[in-house]
Amino acid sequence: MKRYSLITPEGMRDTLFNDCSLQRKIENDFCKIAEKKSYKEIATPMFEFYDVFDHKTLNFPQESLYKFTDNKGRLMVLRPDVSLPIARSAATRLRNEKLPLRLFYIQDVFRVNHSDTGKSSSIRQIGAELIGQVSDLELFSLVIDFLSTFNFKFTIEIGHIGIFKDLTKKLKSEEKFDEIDLIRDLISRKNSPSLDTMKIDNSLKLLPKMFGKDDVFQKAENIYNEKYLDELKNLYNSLSEKTDVIIDLGLVNKINYYTGVVFKGYIGGTEVLSGGRYDKLLGKFGYDVPAMGFALNLDAMLGVL
Repeated sequence: MKRYSLITPEGMRDTLFNDCSLQRKIENDFCKIAEKKSYKEIATPMFEFYDVFDHKTLNFPQESLYKFTDNKGRLMVLRPDVSLPIARSAATRLRNEKLPLRLFYIQDVFRVNHSDTGKSSSIRQIGAELIGQVSDLELFSLVIDFLSTFNFKFTIEIGHIGIFKDLTKKLKSEEKFDEIDLIRDLISRKNSPSLDTMKIDNSLKLLPKMFGKDDVFQKAENIYNEKYLDELKNLYNSLSEKTDVIIDLGLVNKINYYTGVVFKGYIGGTEVLSGGRYDKLLGKFGYDVPAMGFALNLDAMLGVL
């Protein structure tokens, strides 16, 4: 018998029986809600040219990608993200469609995660992209309507990546990208002791502590950009009428194409949702229009349900 014939590859797993049925039900329920709100389904290829993700500023490290070559020797990758291929499609095949584009998807993404991290290398995602519209509330409406179908309390955390990006523009290190990645990682893990040892602006060190309800706005006043705080305050007031909302100015996604409001969603303490506004991403494909999207981690949701 061959050595690897009885095991799954590292980071992969089989989905069995009840999980398959529950997964299909979640997907079908999401489709019904999305279609009711005039979203149309899109499916992008499982593998793309490496060039789609080869932007250092987007933060897709080579070692996190499954790479191979096609029959012409061109470098390909298994899709590590859905928003970028949809941005490519919107900028090419959908360019002449009337805006805004309301798109949803049910697809797998593939990112190399070693077994000792406890993370899967294949992630089933359901999500949506709203392209060509500047308002954030419509997409949140889809998120809240869907999560409300489950008998679990859910919480949405919101932040603004513009705060972090403005502050890190001041860094003058020769290895600027590496330093920003380190700061981003420490802030996202709320590792204040390590941040305090770094020679960076104090306002960056304070970001992990800017977490809570609307009292955060008072703490952040006169420290961070007023325009960004006003955006968050208006969004917080609107969303608080519908669900539990937390402000987190230390919400700094590792994927670096976000430009405005960013958010995460939790059911029972488990992160099941992430997303945000990415107004500059389509410009990288020659189609400069605003956009916003989110992805629900279906595997995480199955674990909760």
